[in-house]
Amino acid sequence: MIKNMKVIFKGMIVLGILFLMGVVATTYFANTESENNASNKFQKSRAAILDMMYAKYPNKYFDDTVEKNLQDAGYQVDVYKTENVTVDLYKKLPTMNYKFIVFRTHGLHKGTVEKSSSIFTGEVYSKNKHYSEQLARQVEKGVPYLRNDILAKGGYGAFVNQTYFVIGSRFVDQSMIGTFPNSTVIIGGCDSMSNKLLAKSFVSRGASGVVGWNNLVSLEDNGKGILMIIDEIILNKKSVENATKTVMANFTANPTFPAKLEYYTKF
Repeated sequence: MIKNMKVIFKGMIVLGILFLMGVVATTYFANTESENNASNKFQKSRAAILDMMYAKYPNKYFDDTVEKNLQDAGYQVDVYKTENVTVDLYKKLPTMNYKFIVFRTHGLHKGTVEKSSSIFTGEVYSKNKHYSEQLARQVEKGVPYLRNDILAKGGYGAFVNQTYFVIGSRFVDQSMIGTFPNSTVIIGGCDSMSNKLLAKSFVSRGASGVVGWNNLVSLEDNGKGILMIIDEIILNKKSVENATKTVMANFTANPTFPAKLEYYTKF
């Protein structure tokens, strides 16, 4: 009888220890989950500025103003300039969790292979780099589009002989990795919205909306227009569609450059 009681008593001790371990484990995981939820709740959204033109055509006011406005709106901002705006950066951009992305770049109406609008990297072209992407026609070489009449009227300047890697919709569809987290994408560059193929590819890759220029745009108008669109979206809390319409209703462009801002959205 006493022996049986000892066995029962030992069993009760074991059960008690297991119960206490369960309570401790449950409390630990509950606290860990609460801490993670709190961390996620207060974690800042991320934004990126990709200024491939900075080395030749710096606009510190533009970069600083965009960065400050995004920071004031609660974003953690990363800034990439010319030499850091590479094919590899573009490739992994969807995986970097940027909710707001601003390009300041040259653009092309279409590439030699691509039918879509194309944008430049800051990476100087070499036939020996990104070889597989070149074979697959996912990247091309491009020279900024400079007309003599634009140069004569104070346009971009003598930048003609430098060749860069250029990407279009095929690169976004086939070379980019991952999915944009419902990101807003602003493309400040000539012809970035002269057709909607590039924008459609960004949206298919997870962007919620894209804004760009439908024709050639001057450096001055590009900076002014993109700052205005960012203010409308970030500061005035407007949708991409309404922000674009508001800016264009109040935008006076240089008559030499007929570009207008256009948008493409998921819905």
